[in-house]
Amino acid sequence: MRSATSDRCGGEMISLDTNVLLAAFNPLDAFHGRVLEVLDRIAAEPRVICLVVYAELRASGEWEGLRLFLERAAVEVVWDMPEAVWERAGMAMGGLTPL
Repeated sequence: MRSATSDRCGGEMISLDTNVLLAAFNPLDAFHGRVLEVLDRIAAEPRVICLVVYAELRASGEWEGLRLFLERAAVEVVWDMPEAVWERAGMAMGGLTPL
């Protein structure tokens, strides 16, 4: 089953990680300005978060502000990312982890 987001964009989307969103939300973060620049550059692309990122953000004491930030930035939650997405993410992470 595909989500409305993946149907709308033909299955291609940019999935954002927690650290990127927290840096964009927090003006004191060292990467705040750079992350905002990148988000501006990809503004026309469908931007999503997975359930893990949603849960990490939801656990924050700043949830209401983060929720509004996601809404204004048009970042959608994909509640049903298919297994192939997780497999591709795992392979990509394999190149970044030392183990």
